[in-house]
Amino acid sequence: EVLDDLDLSGPLAIILALGTCLLLAGKITFSYVYGFGVSGTVLLWSLINLMSQKGGIDMYRTASVLGYGLIPMVIMAVLGIFISLQSTFGTIVAGLCIFWSTATASRFFATANAMQQQRWLVAYPVGLFYTVFSLLTVF
Repeated sequence: EVLDDLDLSGPLAIILALGTCLLLAGKITFSYVYGFGVSGTVLLWSLINLMSQKGGIDMYRTASVLGYGLIPMVIMAVLGIFISLQSTFGTIVAGLCIFWSTATASRFFATANAMQQQRWLVAYPVGLFYTVFSLLTVF
């Protein structure tokens, strides 16, 4: 039911917030955020459709799920405005945010495509997707 009411205005606002927080932290990486977001969405969409036995998922839903999964990265970017994330604390926060984003997005993808046995197989590339955003935020 939740996957039927997805939109793209929320993920676009989240990406804009992430880019703004990174800009306020002194990192001019908005083009990287946009580029990795679009290319990662296309690659994950094709991978999930190749793995799905139900019939797949459309790119609109893929972009929405991945975009809403960036909320922990925005929280980490807000922290990065005020404190340096290039420390042990930053490493712990980055790991927690990656895990949170990956667990949420992979759960949605597994539910949408009836891929419960393949959830952790989907979680690996999704985790790599969020790791890129975490690295952009920390460094």
